Amino acid sequence: MVWLYLLDTNTASYIIKGSRPAVDGHLARVPMSQIAISAVTEGELRFGAARLPQAAH
Repeated sequence: MVWLYLLDTNTASYIIKGSRPAVDGHLARVPMSQIAISAVTEGELRFGAARLPQAAH
């Protein structure tokens, strides 16, 4: 059985920021083909990024 990891917005944000080494370490061992985000999570991440000051992009 192949496990698919569907990441929520918080988990995706932790990975982007690198603020949770344990999460990074675990997902580093999972093939990229088994990791996904939903359209809602993508939208929330894009919305959050658009709200950042321009220098942070």
